[in-house]
Amino acid sequence: MVHNGVQPHVRIYNTLIHGFLTSGQLKEAFRLLKVMRSRGSMPNVVTCSSVMDYLCKHGRIKEAKEIFYSMAVNGQKRDTISYSIMLHGYAIEGSLDTN
Repeated sequence: MVHNGVQPHVRIYNTLIHGFLTSGQLKEAFRLLKVMRSRGSMPNVVTCSSVMDYLCKHGRIKEAKEIFYSMAVNGQKRDTISYSIMLHGYAIEGSLDTN
C-alpha cells in the first residue's frame, strides 16, 4: 500500500497488529506500532485493547496496566472492553479480592 502511495488508516494498522499478536509475534506488533505513530496514525482504544489483551494473556499484567493508564493520560476514552481485559488479567494473576 505504502509503495503505491496509499497511507493505511488506523483500521488497517489494527488488523495487522491484531494478526501479529494472534500469531505470537509481539516484536512485529510493536514495530508496526512505531511505524503507525511515525506516519501520523495514533493508536486508538482498539489498538491498545489488542495489545493489553495479548499482554494479560501472557502474564504481563504490569505492562498492560501501563498501557491502560496511558490511555487516560493521552486523552483516550477507555471502554468496557479495555476494562474487561484488565479485570480478566487481574483475575488470571490472582490479584482480585472478592471479599
